[in-house]
Amino acid sequence: MMKTVLYIEDDIVDQMAFKRMMKEHVDECTCTIVSSISDFKKLENKLDFDMVITDYYLGDGGADDVINELPNKKIIIVSGSINDRLTNTDKIKYLSKPFDYEQINDAFNWVTEEKKST
Repeated sequence: MMKTVLYIEDDIVDQMAFKRMMKEHVDECTCTIVSSISDFKKLENKLDFDMVITDYYLGDGGADDVINELPNKKIIIVSGSINDRLTNTDKIKYLSKPFDYEQINDAFNWVTEEKKST
């Protein structure tokens, strides 16, 4: 099954690491990377992605903007400074940077489990 992933990340090093990780571990995946909330809002197909991953803090906004734009979609939020007060919900999962492929794969399974049961 082809996976489609949107990664919203403003750090070029994190973008490159994500691309490399996906290329090494996933055969059938299309990754779209945007570096700002304004670029994210310009995407016409933002509802079509299987998985949406966003950095918590971005230069022109943050994860709250993504959540507001996609209220019915499960969102993976990543940050190098996630604190203990942030908790996962039925629509939001938090991952600390740096994350590895196993964590992304688990997150993808979490995102798609609802789709399989409906």
